[in-house]
Amino acid sequence: MQKIYCYVDESGQDTKGKLFIVSIIVTEKDRDLLQKEVEKIELISKKGKLKWGRSNKKLKLAYLNQVISIFRQSSSLRYSVFKNTKDYDLATIVAISKALHYEARKIKYKSIIYIDALSKTKKPEYARELRKLGISTQMLDGLEM
Repeated sequence: MQKIYCYVDESGQDTKGKLFIVSIIVTEKDRDLLQKEVEKIELISKKGKLKWGRSNKKLKLAYLNQVISIFRQSSSLRYSVFKNTKDYDLATIVAISKALHYEARKIKYKSIIYIDALSKTKKPEYARELRKLGISTQMLDGLEM
């Protein structure tokens, strides 16, 4: 059985539901390898370790262009856009389900899912809802990258 790693981050809660985007990298690379790739992108884009909100627009765009370029080549970048919703948990769960169903439609797999800033109290809810949607999870965890 193949392991698929899924790294999830979201943006848009500050729009009060007008626009919510869930970005997902689905890969066979484990967390350490992905971390090294992200660190390279941070260097190339000159964003460095600055928090997203503290980075200027030019550095953000350079960083995003590098991420899109690198992960698009490997077909591992997925995203879902939601409009007019404040149910951020449901949107995130649906986005993960869509990404994993697309990626693993022909193989038997167990997914290891890392969700940025997922609280310990939300983990059981996410795991339960993902199982209802047919996602086979080996592990679900919060992530701080």
